[in-house]
Amino acid sequence: MYKKRLCFTICIVLLTILLTYIQNFAQIQDKGELIEKDKHYKITAHVVDGSKQTYTYHYMIYNNVGKVVKEDEHYGTPPAMKYIDENTLQILLSAGTGTFFCSYYDIVNDRFSKEYFSPLETGYGRIVYQETSKGYKLVVCDIFDEDIYYGEFLLENVSDVLSPILEVEFVDKHTLYVKYQSGESLEEKSVLLSLT
Repeated sequence: MYKKRLCFTICIVLLTILLTYIQNFAQIQDKGELIEKDKHYKITAHVVDGSKQTYTYHYMIYNNVGKVVKEDEHYGTPPAMKYIDENTLQILLSAGTGTFFCSYYDIVNDRFSKEYFSPLETGYGRIVYQETSKGYKLVVCDIFDEDIYYGEFLLENVSDVLSPILEVEFVDKHTLYVKYQSGESLEEKSVLLSLT
């Protein structure tokens, strides 16, 4: 009787291992459904655990000669790719309602930026994001190299709400327009920040 149970247990374990291997092999063979493709990126959707409702999104970034320079997966919503200028690709990965992680690929110089959390604006090779660890400030810096440009700007009496910044726009390379909510009354204020 003991030998029968042992053989049965061994068979179940081997069958489980075999089924796991077959499932993993099938997932490896799965090329995924093409979501979007461009000269510099490709996004595919892959079914997770056989469910037609849950996907993982695989994305690849290509350099000018078609070589893969970055490859990763993202769960939830598909990555969003767009060109912010003719030489810079923006890679957005959702981090939940209204928030995202963002990085950039410099196609000409074949380099990636650091990852930014929910940036507010880009322009003239610069990025604007908020920093709230020690008070409320806006940071403006070169997307790829903070040694080229980096500036911090304190806004007066910023409201203590989730998203006090209403609008951010580069007027030109040296001027940033910011509209935000101020004080407990949420009064709208506008400022022009000099980036020189």
